[in-house]
Amino acid sequence: MPDACARRREVGVEVSALCRSWREGPSGDAALRARCQARLEALRGLWRAEPALFGEEEIAALKELSAALKAPPPAPRPVAQAVPPGPCLEARAMPPGPRPEARAVLRELFGHAAFRPGQEPIIEAVLAGRDCIGVMPTGRASRSPTSSRPASSAEPRSWCRPSSPS
Repeated sequence: MPDACARRREVGVEVSALCRSWREGPSGDAALRARCQARLEALRGLWRAEPALFGEEEIAALKELSAALKAPPPAPRPVAQAVPPGPCLEARAMPPGPRPEARAVLRELFGHAAFRPGQEPIIEAVLAGRDCIGVMPTGRASRSPTSSRPASSAEPRSWCRPSSPS
């Protein structure tokens, strides 16, 4: 049977490990909370049976852990959603509907009546003076209106650099 000093060290190691697992894990994880609560209850039972095995530091750490476990878990963070390639996010947030100004620019500069998919939000963002990055495929997406309009803008801060993966 281990001596009292060895048993006290074991309790200290157990308390440290329990507190570390709580600190390092996600506090909103229900399984982690349940495991820590179960280990805390086991240590409480041991304390009731043999209080001499617990020092002041262990008791203080367990009280702090108990308080943390009693607090409601934090609200879950929203899951980031993947955004498909296309016009900038700010432009996507604009309400839908025709933009006569953007279409007028398309007619004036390129002689087209309608934008291809993904082009109009980029032009709207540029015309509104917002920063924008448009990621579009090469080939049939026809990037010309989205790269030529910013480059021909009178706005000195407008800048466009078409690039190709090849």
